Amino acid sequence: MVENAPLTIPLWYINESTGYWVEEGEAILEGNKYIGNVNHFCFWNCDETNDFIYIEGIITDENQNAMTNYQVIIKEISSGITGVDWTDQNGVFAGAVPKDKDLSIEILDNCGEIIYSHFIGPYSADAIIPTITVTTTENFVTIAGNLTNCETGKHSQ
Repeated sequence: MVENAPLTIPLWYINESTGYWVEEGEAILEGNKYIGNVNHFCFWNCDETNDFIYIEGIITDENQNAMTNYQVIIKEISSGITGVDWTDQNGVFAGAVPKDKDLSIEILDNCGEIIYSHFIGPYSADAIIPTITVTTTENFVTIAGNLTNCETGKHSQ
């Protein structure tokens, strides 16, 4: 990402009274680090301003079952900046992405292996991505039984 890094980048701090980020000063790229001076102690951030839009999508398996708790990684191609989300109980993922930028999406299984990869975007407005169907080879097993508390002899299902 260093080869695409701007020579200067705005500095931001969180205004604890309002809860908003406030731009103040800039940091200068020196080698592979940004160096900046701040005039008070608080949480600071070096960040470029970008226009963002909101996207969401659904991930299902080949039987149209929602894929729950799968990691979704969306990367801006030109900068390599990455965002991460996990699918909810309905297989839904969502979040803000840079407006008008080429993106890639990867879906990882529970072992961290990429099970789906594709280019998406660019998007100029909020968007719902068509349902992504992923063929899985995972086999899930249901385990049932009783847990016994050895001290009290009580058990629960």
